[in-house]
Amino acid sequence: MAAQAARQQQPGSSGSQAASGGSSNAARGSDRPSRSGRPSLISKDSEEDVAAARQQLQAYLQQQGGISGAQAAELALTLSAALGAAADQLMPAPLQWFVDRGMQPVKAVQLVAHICKAGGKNHPSLIRQWPKWQPVFEANWQLADSHLAAYQQQCKATKQRPLKGSDSIAAMLSSQPSRYRLLLVPDLPSKVALVRQQLGLTDAEVGQLIAGGLTFGGNEATLAAAIQWLVSFAGSRQAAADMLRAAPPLVSISTATLDSKVAALQAAWAGALQPGQVRQLVQRSAMVLFFDEARYQPAANVLRGWFPEFNQLLTAVTVAPHLLGASADILQANERWLTGPPLSLSRQQFLARVRAAPQPFFRNLANAQTQHKLAFLTQVGGWAGGPGCSCLITAELSRSMCCPYRTLQSCALNG
Repeated sequence: MAAQAARQQQPGSSGSQAASGGSSNAARGSDRPSRSGRPSLISKDSEEDVAAARQQLQAYLQQQGGISGAQAAELALTLSAALGAAADQLMPAPLQWFVDRGMQPVKAVQLVAHICKAGGKNHPSLIRQWPKWQPVFEANWQLADSHLAAYQQQCKATKQRPLKGSDSIAAMLSSQPSRYRLLLVPDLPSKVALVRQQLGLTDAEVGQLIAGGLTFGGNEATLAAAIQWLVSFAGSRQAAADMLRAAPPLVSISTATLDSKVAALQAAWAGALQPGQVRQLVQRSAMVLFFDEARYQPAANVLRGWFPEFNQLLTAVTVAPHLLGASADILQANERWLTGPPLSLSRQQFLARVRAAPQPFFRNLANAQTQHKLAFLTQVGGWAGGPGCSCLITAELSRSMCCPYRTLQSCALNG
């Protein structure tokens, strides 16, 4: 029924203003041959109708600037799978809306395709009901954009490097399409005001939270309780804001769960670290609260086995507090990889590596993808020892391992 209604609907002005060479929806609808045939597995539309819509949509996308034929074919396939036979009539309005706000056509189409795929059965309705959702998107876009602009101005004034993709909402969605969920929050203004008031933040600081990934999901009561918990745990509004900037999803965790995880961490490290020291480490790396509580005790056992002396243990977990939530299996696998052939480090050599740079040990160094990156870094850096050379285990490696392989290649090419 939704697809049928959409096919009969004439688009508004934003749809009729589709980028260069695009014809109106009404024109495409009148030129479209009559469709009938077998029911599709993805909708009530026939397979022939869906295929015809896909071809029409592919042709339309190819008329937009910067979208190649191969990209248009792939995107049309994704969109017709989600939107059925109405895909070619539903797409122009939201596409033009995003393009009008600064997104390149190819990025705008990729964003709509991501919305359709990431939202499962629910979010394709955003596109089918675009006139209903457009005012919500518009209001939230303007609000978030104003805070990002304030953040950019602050970074410029203080000569700080802004977070990637934080120039504007258009830039953020182009590089991180999953952030579209921020635009879906119906009560975003009141939630932004709540966070700002409870933490005493400026517009620029709220913009930094948005740039860092805060989505303001859930209800206001949960958000308010989470912020109050952070302030109580960290000891001040400023410290709570720092924790939230480092780990925005914290506000989506219930306070009961947060209390339980902190208690589990303190129990895991009882006798080795004081409760206050555990709290300080959690403040330094709040990401440990995202992991399953079942990780905490096994990780503590491995780390305490590596560092029986308190000072060495405290130094390691202070430099790399995220190790408190590491997988014990990965920690042990890294030990086996470094002490086994072909590297065959002695126990003392292995522990020296961990003490010198504990950060990379959170990741599985024997993983095929990690090995691929190590081999590349070995080649580019000119280290002796070939792929997997243990002298690459440094603090910088932990940052390099977070980068996609193509990013590492690009950095190497650009010096």
